[in-house]
Amino acid sequence: MLAHQTKAHYVPLDSVRGLAALCVVVHHFVGSDPLAAALPHRAWIDVAFFHNSWLFVDLFFVLSGIVISMSYVQSEFSEFDFKTFTLRRIARIYPLHIVMLFAFLAFRLMRLTLTELDLLHFSTNETADSPG
Repeated sequence: MLAHQTKAHYVPLDSVRGLAALCVVVHHFVGSDPLAAALPHRAWIDVAFFHNSWLFVDLFFVLSGIVISMSYVQSEFSEFDFKTFTLRRIARIYPLHIVMLFAFLAFRLMRLTLTELDLLHFSTNETADSPG
């Protein structure tokens, strides 16, 4: 029976990646209107750190690249094979892209069909300044 081989887990890198992702999520909420309505005083939101937390996107991607490449290098092959790395990445990411492509195409075709059958109407945003 083969023993399960454990891969090295980089807790500090994963922790910083998690904090970076959390900062990006907070950045998206800081600029949202519902949050501004819920917190009218905005005391903790107006901190410059939250307004500039979009910078953590770059940090997240750099750390993710390091963690992913280290996990492939330390796999059972013990040496880096670009072909294997590329095939494994495509096999992991590409199916999700295909599923989402078909989902959006189906949604778009449904929307076009409902619009053509006059079952779906889109309102135009007319301003109050227009004469009438």
